[in-house]
Amino acid sequence: MKCSLLDRWLPESKGNYSQTGVSDDLDETVTNFRFAFKANDRGSDSSGDDDEQSFIRSVYLCQGSSGDDNDAALDYLLDVGFAPGREFPTTQKLRALKCLLSVASDESLREKTSKSADEIRSHLSSLHFVARLQALNLPYDSVSAFEAADKAALVESVLRSCGHLRQGIALAVDICVSASSGGSASSFRPSASLWTGLLDRMVTLSMLAEVRSVLEELNRRPHLWHFEAFRKAWKFVLLRPFETAASPPVGKAEV
Repeated sequence: MKCSLLDRWLPESKGNYSQTGVSDDLDETVTNFRFAFKANDRGSDSSGDDDEQSFIRSVYLCQGSSGDDNDAALDYLLDVGFAPGREFPTTQKLRALKCLLSVASDESLREKTSKSADEIRSHLSSLHFVARLQALNLPYDSVSAFEAADKAALVESVLRSCGHLRQGIALAVDICVSASSGGSASSFRPSASLWTGLLDRMVTLSMLAEVRSVLEELNRRPHLWHFEAFRKAWKFVLLRPFETAASPPVGKAEV
């Protein structure tokens, strides 16, 4: 019975996509997978509401399991999350692993899989990249294909195909950050020209949150500080709140 409910609640609805074709669930960070119940702020996006509520139901259902039922629920989530090929959509695998990491202890995960929670989070991070690549119609169908890919060539491919899209630029940036922080087994280390090019594109598209996040990463790279793109990006972050505080500016007579 529980597996039947998970079969219904874990898949995302086809309507949960933004105008750019990227699932709203893929905008979430992959640095902390312990699920936190929080108020939904999607506004009138009913498909997003339904998907979030379904995911919460899945977590509650698995949290309420014990004994053999708990083992069956964890086995189900593992089977979906690590299923090879296209048996399940990548977004469903993501949701299964996020649910698993929300309800299972590190000891249970190691007993079930011989892997630590950190290893499963690493797999989830790679799976998250695969889902974002697929959302942009780039041909990566498995975690192994992504992990084996030449990251320099992958970033070039993303920018060539989707460099005009915010999601494409954000994905290229995240791949670079992952490689730079040691989150990738690749020897790829983004060049200064690549970073400055990405900063220029993000500023042009007014990607304020993304620019702020990237600058926090690049602040640890003093060799980039003298580039004009770095200074331009900081100027954009510092002045943007003032430029958007009142647009158009409020006249004296209206104050």
